[in-house]
Amino acid sequence: HFALTKLLLPLVEKSEAGRVVTVSSTAHMLGHINRDDLLLEREGAYSPWPAYGNSKLANILFTKALATRLQAKGSKTMSLVCHPGVCRTELGRYIFDPTSVPKALYPVLGIVAGPAFYFTKSAKQGAQTQIFLAASPSVSIENSGDYFDNSAVADTTPESKDSGLADFLWSETERLIGSKFEV
Repeated sequence: HFALTKLLLPLVEKSEAGRVVTVSSTAHMLGHINRDDLLLEREGAYSPWPAYGNSKLANILFTKALATRLQAKGSKTMSLVCHPGVCRTELGRYIFDPTSVPKALYPVLGIVAGPAFYFTKSAKQGAQTQIFLAASPSVSIENSGDYFDNSAVADTTPESKDSGLADFLWSETERLIGSKFEV
């Protein structure tokens, strides 16, 4: 999100109603940014769900840092972030290892997974909050930096509101991509 936004922001800011919409997740609640091991390189530090949570927490911190920088320079471009909902997509293939499930439990999985269909969203339903943020006239500059769930402002974790952590992550990301992102 950081590098792509850096490249596209000059074009987005030409619009009177420019918006940067970043996708996060309520899984950000599983995240914790470790300043000493940002990329989870230490032995045993990586685990799929916490790493996913970290990436979603980083997306919220990026959104808030971008919003702060845009507002400081008087830009009308908004930076917004959302949770699309739990969607029936292929994302699970990266987080859940089906080979770790004993074959004897396969019939049980079918019974458990069937009802999950009714508690998840289709990809089309999951895109609705992103479309809302990209196009709705009810979203205003006052919403810049806000996190949305089901097309409404929602709360996030205390760590996702830490402006010092957002600034740290911004600087570290610049270092990692080898380029400054001046807003």
